[in-house]
Amino acid sequence: PATTSTHVMGKTKYAIPRGLFFTSISCPHFLAEIAIYFSLAVLSNFSPSVVALNLFVAIELSLSAKVQHRWYRKSFENYPQERRALVPWFF
Repeated sequence: PATTSTHVMGKTKYAIPRGLFFTSISCPHFLAEIAIYFSLAVLSNFSPSVVALNLFVAIELSLSAKVQHRWYRKSFENYPQERRALVPWFF
């Protein structure tokens, strides 16, 4: 999972990511990537191949966000309950 970590004597210590977009969602970097691919679709005038690529990226990153969000909740008992996986207040 994409999280902050520190290495001390061969051991990894993970921390809950915090900051601007991390206040409402666990995976803002995935949401940004989906937005980038959507902008490519717009620039390509919604070419069928680019739209298909967008669908693949959106599905893959949504599933990855769900898994990562689940890992955060399992790994940190103080993980913010109001935080969503990918889309604020929704998913």
